[in-house]
Amino acid sequence: MSKFASKTLIFLPSSLTASFEIVLARAVDVKRQEADVVLAYCNGENRGCVANPFKLAALCKTCVSITKMATSEFFNDESIVPLRFAEPSHKSTAQHVSEKGARSTVLTFFRQDINDINRNYLNGWFLPFVANSYKDYSRRIYNAALSVVEIHKPDVIEYFNGRIVPSMAISQVAVDRSIKYRVIEVSGFNKTFFFAENKKVHDIEYLKERMARYLPNANDSLGVEFFESRRSGQVTNDKVFTHRQKAGHFKFNDVEKKIISVFLSSTDEIEVYGDQWFTKYSRSPELFIKEMCQKLPSEYQVVVRMHPNQAGDKTGATKRIMQSISELEQCWLIKPKDKASSYELLQCSDYVVTFGSSMGIEATYWGKVSFLAGRAVWEDVGVAYKVDEPTDLINMIHASVAPKPRSNAIKVGAYHLDSLGDTRSLSYDVQTSRYYVDLKSYLPYKRRSLAYRVDQIVRKIFLD
Repeated sequence: MSKFASKTLIFLPSSLTASFEIVLARAVDVKRQEADVVLAYCNGENRGCVANPFKLAALCKTCVSITKMATSEFFNDESIVPLRFAEPSHKSTAQHVSEKGARSTVLTFFRQDINDINRNYLNGWFLPFVANSYKDYSRRIYNAALSVVEIHKPDVIEYFNGRIVPSMAISQVAVDRSIKYRVIEVSGFNKTFFFAENKKVHDIEYLKERMARYLPNANDSLGVEFFESRRSGQVTNDKVFTHRQKAGHFKFNDVEKKIISVFLSSTDEIEVYGDQWFTKYSRSPELFIKEMCQKLPSEYQVVVRMHPNQAGDKTGATKRIMQSISELEQCWLIKPKDKASSYELLQCSDYVVTFGSSMGIEATYWGKVSFLAGRAVWEDVGVAYKVDEPTDLINMIHASVAPKPRSNAIKVGAYHLDSLGDTRSLSYDVQTSRYYVDLKSYLPYKRRSLAYRVDQIVRKIFLD
C-alpha cells in the first residue's frame, strides 16, 4: 500500500463509468489508513464528460444521485466536495491538455482520430460535437479543480488512468500548482491497484522499471498459467481476441517453405499512449513488411496476421495496411475477422515478427524465434530480438539465431498475471468484468435509470 501524505485529494470519475468503483475503493483504502481524504466529484453543473457527451440533464442527475449515495456509505459530508461550475479557462496549458484529452478519449472509445475524422463511418458525423463537448468539459474542470485545490490545499492529488477526459486537466492542475500526484490503475488477473507517482501511468520507461522490479521474484507457475490460458482462449490480464478462431483454416501453396509470421497490433489503440510507444515502422508496419519481403530469399513465406481488434479501427490505418500488404506477392494476408487460428500459425512458424503484440512473448514461450520491430514493456528483458530495420532481421535469420530463453518469457507472463498491488476494498469478478467496493457494485443503480438506458442506445446507434 502506498504511503499517504497528510491530506489526499481524490477526484472521482463519473459514477456511470466502470472506473467509479475502482477510485471509490481506492479512497476507502486511503481512509482506512487513517489519512485525511477529500473526495471531489462533478455535481452536474459542468456537462459534457465522457459519460455524457450529449449533455443530457437527466443523465447528470442520475450520475450525481449515484455518486452521493455511494460516497455517503463511506464518507461524511465534510469529506465530499463538488466541482462547481467554472467558465472554460483560456490558459494555454488548459487548452492544450483539453485537446489531448479529447483526442485520447475519442480514440479509446470510438476508434476515430479527431484530427482526421473518417466520415465513411456514421460516428464520424457526430464525433466533432462530442470532441468539442470533451474539450469544453476539460477546460471547465481545470478551473473547478484549481478552486478545490486552493481551498483544501492537498499534499497529493489522485485520479484514475490519466488519458480519459478530464484526467489530463486534473493532472495539469497538479503540475501547475507543484503538487505531487498519483495515477490510479489496476492490473493482473484480479485487477489489483498500482500507482504511478508523479508519472503518466502509460509511460513506457516507468512500466519497464515496474516490470524489472518484479521479474527477480516472479512466480513461474503463474507465468506458465498465463501462456497456457491464453492459448486455450481463457481470460488472463486482458481481453482475449482469439477465442472465436478455429484450427484447420491454413492452406499453404508451398508447405516446403519456411514461414515468417507477422502479428500486427491495433495502432489506433497504441496511439493514445503517445509517440514513445512507436518506432520508425510501428505506425506503418506495412513498410517494414514490404522491405523485409524484398530482401528475403525465395525459400521463405511471409504470413501477416492482422490483430482481430483491428476490425474496429475507424481511423483508416487498418484499411491502408491491408491494402498495401495485399499487393505483396510474397505475403499471405489474414484479415482481422478471419477465423484462422493465430496459434496454429504460430505453431507452423519458423520465425515470428511483432510490433508490440503479446504474441512476441508467446512465440518465445512456445519455442519460436521472436523479433520485435516495435516497442513493448518487455523489450529489454531477453524475450525477443530487437530489430530497427528489416536488414537486421534478415541478418539474424542468416545467422540462424536461436529462440530466446523460455524461462524469460515465463517470468514476463507471470508479471502480466500476478497481483502486484495491495487491494483491500476493491474486488473484481472476472466472469462479469464487474468491480466491487466492499463487495458492492453500483452498476444495478446505473441500469435502473431510463436516462442511462436511452444514452446507451443513442451511443450504440450514432457513436459505436
